[in-house]
Amino acid sequence: AGFGPYASDVYRLPYPYPYRYPIPMTAIERRMLSLVDPREVACVGVEPVIGERWEE
Repeated sequence: AGFGPYASDVYRLPYPYPYRYPIPMTAIERRMLSLVDPREVACVGVEPVIGERWEE
């Protein structure tokens, strides 16, 4: 079907949270560009709610 191999790498970046972890967006962009060529990116996923587990 012309599809290439499945992606072998997942890149994770810190979530920009300006009140407790002040990282400008340009720093995040530079970090992403240093990890992977933009022409090789097929998808970008963003977790809208930060959290790893649910506690009651």
